[in-house]
Parts: sequence; C-alpha cells; structure tokens
Amino acid sequence: MMTRVSTGYWLTFLAATLLLSPITVAGTSDSLEERLATTLKQLHASYEGYEQATVPEDGHPKTYLLLDFEGDNLSRREQRQERIHHICSRILTNRDLVEDLSRRGVHMVSVAFDRQHQYDCL
Repeated sequence: MMTRVSTGYWLTFLAATLLLSPITVAGTSDSLEERLATTLKQLHASYEGYEQATVPEDGHPKTYLLLDFEGDNLSRREQRQERIHHICSRILTNRDLVEDLSRRGVHMVSVAFDRQHQYDCL
C-alpha cells in the first residue's frame, strides 16, 4: 500500500534539513578529525590532517578523503608501501569509521606523503 505525503510536509522537511545541515556538518567534521587522529595515532605515523575533495569521474562526482602524512619522509619504496598498507588497513578495519565515511558520501580514502603523490586505499 502506497501512502501519499503532502507537498507541505516535504517542503517543511527540506527546509529544516537545509537549515540544520551546516550545523550538523560543522559539528561532525570536528568529530571526524578526532576519530581519524585517534585511529591513526596508534600507528605512530605523522598524521597531519585530512582534506576532502569531490572530483568528476566518469560523469559522476566522486568524493575523496585525503589523509595527509607530509612529515613522514619515507625514502625507500618498500617503506612507503608498508606504511600505506598499515594506514589503509587501520582505517578500513574500523567499521564505525567506514560507515561514518560512507554516510558522509566519501567514496575513497587516499594517503599522501607529499603534494605530488597520493595512494588510494582499496
């Protein structure tokens, strides 16, 4: 059985959602920063923060969360690969964090040690 909802209800709901969104986003972004820092702190990595970017990919916007480890100067490729694996594993095995990122519309988490290179967690 389908129920019809009045247009007034949807307009009220939409207006309330739009008005409350900036408040919710501002509060949750601080929480995300804290959760990421807590999760990554256990790796003894030089986590500096994150940036969120949305880019068009195959005609659809894709949101990336780029984790910044610029102070982590890894000279050997093997060291870098091992560090990426540990960071990505730590993020992706944290179910609550992954669900939170999904709710925020994040499609991919990436790790960066410098401005030229970023590595996607799969």
